[in-house]
Amino acid sequence: MSQIYRRTANTIHVFHLLVIVIIFLGWLLPKKLFWMYQVTIVLTFLFGLLNRGTCILTKYEWKFRRKYDNGNYNDNVFLTYYFKKYFNINLPYKWSHYGQITIVSVSFIIQAYKLLA
Repeated sequence: MSQIYRRTANTIHVFHLLVIVIIFLGWLLPKKLFWMYQVTIVLTFLFGLLNRGTCILTKYEWKFRRKYDNGNYNDNVFLTYYFKKYFNINLPYKWSHYGQITIVSVSFIIQAYKLLA
């Protein structure tokens, strides 16, 4: 059963990385695929509001990881946890939080500009 939880958590993790790439680079997508960028930005913003700033993907990834591992998954920010895990960098929560808000806001502006152009 723990293999199912691990695979589910890993799948969510990979999907989360894909979402981050789309948020960063989605504005470069051709017009036919631009809707993916729009949907990703809007859903990221809405789920962020509904979960008080915590990404729903992080929430569920941690939920499944706790089922097979007793690791420290109390951090509610994906970036701070993985920066510490992979790069041994303690990324301050505030930097991560404001960085996410800035990135989503700039993405909204780019999206609006691209739609109006």
